[in-house]
Amino acid sequence: MPIFSTGPVHTLPDCWNLKAPLGDFVSKSTRAVDILEWVIKMGKNTWSVLYLIVMIAAIVSVDLLFFRHHLWQRLMVNIGIVLVFIAFYLRFLNKP
Repeated sequence: MPIFSTGPVHTLPDCWNLKAPLGDFVSKSTRAVDILEWVIKMGKNTWSVLYLIVMIAAIVSVDLLFFRHHLWQRLMVNIGIVLVFIAFYLRFLNKP
């Protein structure tokens, strides 16, 4: 059965190697709704990874620009930056 048929169950081609979010293989006869939910979860993970990359870039930039030779001050500022990013995430980006 082709993937875009009107039947309730769509068959995926053999060349597709899709993995579910928990690492299990998606069966060949899966519903389009399941694939859509998987894509939505991937979108949320993408934004989380992007947020983490921005946080790491901010920490490295501040380290290199201002606190290159000051170990304890750099450690305190890094902890402060992480706390600010966590507070921002919990206040504005965390959707229940």
